[in-house]
Amino acid sequence: MKYKFRAECAEDAYRFEAKNRDAILNMQITPTEGIPDVEVTIDCELKKSEIILLMKEIADGHVMYQTVLPINEYTGHRNYDL
Repeated sequence: MKYKFRAECAEDAYRFEAKNRDAILNMQITPTEGIPDVEVTIDCELKKSEIILLMKEIADGHVMYQTVLPINEYTGHRNYDL
């Protein structure tokens, strides 16, 4: 399944990928104009709830887990309740 999320910087996304290489089939990072955030698209076999748990293990991963959604539902808005 494909998911999309924001990260504060590309390094956060790379840290997530490094810890989950076996689960992530493909990852694409796109710079966001005007801010240091990047948008990340991943193709993986994990459920959203599993992805969130793994992102919570990443230092400063809060933007990632607050924005991750299936690609067709992605808005880029943060869910501060997570």
